[in-house]
Amino acid sequence: MTRRLTPKFAPYAALAAAGLLAALATRLPELVALAAPFALLPAVSLLLARSPSVGVEVAVERERALEGDELELVVSLVSAVGADRLDVFVELPRDVALLEGENPSTIRLRDNQTRELRYRLGCTRWGAFRLGRVFFRRPSRGVEGLSA
Repeated sequence: MTRRLTPKFAPYAALAAAGLLAALATRLPELVALAAPFALLPAVSLLLARSPSVGVEVAVERERALEGDELELVVSLVSAVGADRLDVFVELPRDVALLEGENPSTIRLRDNQTRELRYRLGCTRWGAFRLGRVFFRRPSRGVEGLSA
């Protein structure tokens, strides 16, 4: 997963830096007390940020289907390090319709938890199709230092 700073991280760090510089320039220690919470939030969020570690396995009911047939797709997620909120998106070919299941879906995975997402797919057109990739995203909440 790609890690990046959340949009709220930079303003908090800038407020802390501005408060500390103002305290140095004016020689007022009270400004350090005002700037400390803005420095503490980004520092703690960087220390506590954990990237989810999720393994994925995809299984299809059968390898071949005819036009008009339905298939079951099972996406198994195994987490070593979980996430409070994880968005999961299964990329489907244009001519394969999603009949049952939510795509994208939002789930919660705890540490060392296994979760199965089941989808019912319909073949709307004749041809050979390859199922796409499975994408994950962990949206950030509030002031987290990093998000995946």
